[in-house]
Amino acid sequence: MKIRSLLFFVMIVASLQMFAQKKGIIQVSFDPTMLVNGPYSDSQKGALDFLIKTSIGDSKNEFGLYFEKFKAMEYTSAGVLYNYKMELAKVSSVLNNMIGLIGLDAGYIRRDLAKTSDAFTVSLNAELRYLVSKNFGVNLTSNYRVRGDLIDLYNDKTPFIFSGYVGLFVIL
Repeated sequence: MKIRSLLFFVMIVASLQMFAQKKGIIQVSFDPTMLVNGPYSDSQKGALDFLIKTSIGDSKNEFGLYFEKFKAMEYTSAGVLYNYKMELAKVSSVLNNMIGLIGLDAGYIRRDLAKTSDAFTVSLNAELRYLVSKNFGVNLTSNYRVRGDLIDLYNDKTPFIFSGYVGLFVIL
């Protein structure tokens, strides 16, 4: 409970900082494999897992918040994130409108099943953004997440999950 309260406080402070900035990014992504691979042990059919991120930063660093919801499995996750940005155009002119990111996030997971689980989570993230125009683009995101809920609910000894997302982003 103390961890959730601390994360909630950090998210509020970070949100106020983000909205005080003139420039930021809002990103909405989906994990289509969760729709194709369903049903799951906790649901009758597959469904889209969606991820929303909002962040601010400069040419090298990005700080933000994320929120993930996978209704079919009663899964909700939220937390803070950090990404290091790499301008890929410096590597090759073919990659002119692309930005690579690598980073970390930390937060909590809430599962409301027969047994409720509130667990800490942390992940390593990699992302590729392609700018279609000056303020709009598409992204591919992957993460390798430690899922504390899997330990709580299923006594899983290897609670590491790889996920991939495809989405859109807007630069404000």
